[in-house]
Amino acid sequence: MNALTTAVSAALLLPAWAVAQNATAQNLDLSFQNLAAQAQKKSEVDLDKANLTKATDAASGVEGIHVRHYEFAAAGSYRISDLDPLRKQVAANPAWSRIVNVQEKDESTEIYVLKTDGLLPGGLLVIAAEAKEVNVVELLGTVDLGRMQEIVKSSISYDLKTAANAPK
Repeated sequence: MNALTTAVSAALLLPAWAVAQNATAQNLDLSFQNLAAQAQKKSEVDLDKANLTKATDAASGVEGIHVRHYEFAAAGSYRISDLDPLRKQVAANPAWSRIVNVQEKDESTEIYVLKTDGLLPGGLLVIAAEAKEVNVVELLGTVDLGRMQEIVKSSISYDLKTAANAPK
């Protein structure tokens, strides 16, 4: 099964996620210099609350969405250990908890939730690695998945290449 499909399917099982109470838990370093340098194609997108609330009210509770996508010319072009710094960050913070760990031949998917003082998770982190592709998605904030259709069918379109290259 495609690792990204597994990750997205599992993520949709969560009814919502709530704003994180622990600010340090939100400071994950998603810079992957080794992966980026070796990738044939890469996409890095960072959307903050200001960018997201322009899209629709359904996204008004989302604090941030961070996506890293790297494609490689051939299997074995990257080391899985290039993801270890992120795994160490998550393991060092007890607010993050792994809820899914799927290991298949040439594929792995890990999903973590960010615990808060409330009942709902405060964020979601997906790490999906395949032989020639790596995807990392971090979602922070609140979204009602019942309103996701409103976001998906929105007439607003983003030029992700422009967003990825916007000054920070």
